[in-house]
Amino acid sequence: MPRKGGVNEKKAAGHERKAANAAAKSAVAEREQETANAADWQKGANVRGGARKETAAQKADDAARKRQEKAALVMEDDANTGPGGKVKHATGVKSKKKKGKNDFSLLEDTLVGDAEKKAKATKKTERVRKEREERLRLEKEKQKATELKNRDPLLRNTDAMLDGGIQGGNAKDGLGSSGIDAA
Repeated sequence: MPRKGGVNEKKAAGHERKAANAAAKSAVAEREQETANAADWQKGANVRGGARKETAAQKADDAARKRQEKAALVMEDDANTGPGGKVKHATGVKSKKKKGKNDFSLLEDTLVGDAEKKAKATKKTERVRKEREERLRLEKEKQKATELKNRDPLLRNTDAMLDGGIQGGNAKDGLGSSGIDAA
């Protein structure tokens, strides 16, 4: 028999769990609906243009802020400079000198820079020399070709035979011999 005059605790806990699960499911469904609605609203919208305008506005705001900060610093600097343009120093403040990595850092930087410049210069001169040699070689080949072209055909064939360009019909041995010796 059921209890009289009281609430069944197990039944109440079950109803609470059911309500919590329903709330969680409805929250998920609402989020999904919101994303779908947002996607529908974005269909005709100029999203990239809006983003560009937003970044441009942000850059303009940053630039204005920097100008204001610079103006404030200039005014503060002018206030700190005394008559004659000399800077007033605050009492009790130690000056901070910036130190390099070590005492030889400046020397090392210049030496390394000079070595790099020298290496680049030698590479450049080598490249220029090679380009000049290649250009001269191409000019000589072109000149030789035009010279051969302008020559008498009989002289051209004779020179070719003497140079070994045309071998007596037998190119097997590569010596250009003919007659009985070639047999």
